[in-house]
Amino acid sequence: YTKNLLAMVAHSYNQKIVTGFNFYFKCSPKTQENRNETIRQRSCADYVLFIDSDMVVPHTLVEHMLQTSKKNPDAVITGIGVMGEPPWKPAIFKYDPHSKNFASVPRWGEEPFEVDACGSFCLLIPNHILDKLGDHCFDHIRGFYPDQEDQERQELRHDLAFSLRVREAGFKIICDPRVSVGHLRPFIADPRAAGSLTGSS
Repeated sequence: YTKNLLAMVAHSYNQKIVTGFNFYFKCSPKTQENRNETIRQRSCADYVLFIDSDMVVPHTLVEHMLQTSKKNPDAVITGIGVMGEPPWKPAIFKYDPHSKNFASVPRWGEEPFEVDACGSFCLLIPNHILDKLGDHCFDHIRGFYPDQEDQERQELRHDLAFSLRVREAGFKIICDPRVSVGHLRPFIADPRAAGSLTGSS
């Protein structure tokens, strides 16, 4: 993770893609609190970039995400990655509000495309969107699935809750397929999963 992060930073500076990075590392069992706290620390940054510490990222990540963001200034930008739990499907989704179902997008082309929701493993969020959403935009949505007996299962987790808030506020979520992010958890759990994680085009 660290070597990938440094390669990404070095490329971004060498190509004059950014003028500076401010790093903020936060670790606790409650991911939504980590994300919200990071947002509160953003100061005067133009963007907040989330990269989870179990990710392997390309050195061109910032370059490609910023290119896509400049073409879609009112959008959150994500990449291609997989969920952290079996069956290791892509963490980009279409959402059916009637059934409250988040269906993983199985196929995509080469150009950036809009999705309804995504995981929070790798997100580039413009500051003006965060100003609109507020400092608690990653909070779970309680009672989202009221038919579930277990209270924890009634909650919509932080990444999907954030996605819904983005869209409800009038913004978009754009996935850039050039940004292919490796999730280490599937390989740790089952190295044989490697052959099934390639994107379809």
